Amino acid sequence: MLPQWLVMDSKKWSFHEELRKWEGMMEGSESLQADGTATVKRPPGTCFPWEEKVKDLPPIQGDAELVQRVWRNIDALGYMYIWQVLLSF
Repeated sequence: MLPQWLVMDSKKWSFHEELRKWEGMMEGSESLQADGTATVKRPPGTCFPWEEKVKDLPPIQGDAELVQRVWRNIDALGYMYIWQVLLSF
């Protein structure tokens, strides 16, 4: 038996539609609406927004702005890596 995403019913298969479904499943912070649009609950280009991550960290003793900038840079690199792997293979 084939996985459901491989089964082609009477409708035409769309790569972008399937990609949106997989993104929603992997990230967990998107919800796919009935009309096919996605509602994103985080800024574009991020995996874990700073506003959520800072809640998990102990109080910052030093320069909080520096920690925030470093976190956002590292998070953006992770986001780009995921997309590069997805598009390369």
